[in-house]
Amino acid sequence: MVIVSDLLDHAARFLCMYGIENPKHDAELLLSHLLGCSRLALYLNRRVAVAKNVAYQFFQWLRRRATREPLQYILGEVEFFGVRLKVDSRVLIPRSETEMLVEWLIGKGVPSLVNKRRKNEMNLCILDLGTGSGAIAIPLAKYFPFSSIIAVDQSSDALAVAQENAALNCVSHVKFLQSDWFVSLHGYGFNRFDIIVANPPYLTRKEFEGAQDEIKKYEPERALIAVDNGLRDIRYILNEAPLFLEEDGFVVLEVGMGHAAILRREYGKVFRKVEVFQDLLKCDRFFVAHC
Repeated sequence: MVIVSDLLDHAARFLCMYGIENPKHDAELLLSHLLGCSRLALYLNRRVAVAKNVAYQFFQWLRRRATREPLQYILGEVEFFGVRLKVDSRVLIPRSETEMLVEWLIGKGVPSLVNKRRKNEMNLCILDLGTGSGAIAIPLAKYFPFSSIIAVDQSSDALAVAQENAALNCVSHVKFLQSDWFVSLHGYGFNRFDIIVANPPYLTRKEFEGAQDEIKKYEPERALIAVDNGLRDIRYILNEAPLFLEEDGFVVLEVGMGHAAILRREYGKVFRKVEVFQDLLKCDRFFVAHC
């Protein structure tokens, strides 16, 4: 028989041996998930015995974490802006920066567009490029249930995850399409959007190689790296966006370090107005271009 406290102590020591930065935290998250309880409940019930099958699964997960596999992939899910999303190696793990992008759209981007046009949000058409797990499209669909949301991705595997997440969160009005950015949209009959949003690849090869093993070894490289100093996909989207945006519409992108200043210079006169807002670390992380 093994009790909760002994299991956690052993797990923390094991993960520490493999250089995991927060071994106690990770062990608690893994065990609480297996037991279906909070981390606090683990300590309130620290003398409770753990079933053999649970302990076995816990040790299996510890071994995976010791190889630097991300916690989110081991748990198979992540909380993101009020929704629960399934994630695995087919898609990127949604991050706090992208959560800020969704927050900006809900709190400022969409309301400002609605007020400017004196138009109800149910008439808005939003395009989510490179949807991945659906982390942007699904929360937007929750907040704007009468808007039309199109989510595209080049990867059929990613689209399968996004569709599963839409069903998990009872979202039925997002249309998921396979397309390399804008390429196939006309073929599906979609021409103009009020808002285009994307978290495109923006890491350079050097930045990727310097990232944590959790990223380098497990997350899909194609969704992270872009050539031309990380700007190829960003520039492509900004070059094509005016062809797909309604008058007074805008495109908002999550961008890499140093990109915002470059994009201001390159697109300041292409669009009617451009603006930048920062992430939690006060880095210029989001670029908005208005038609």
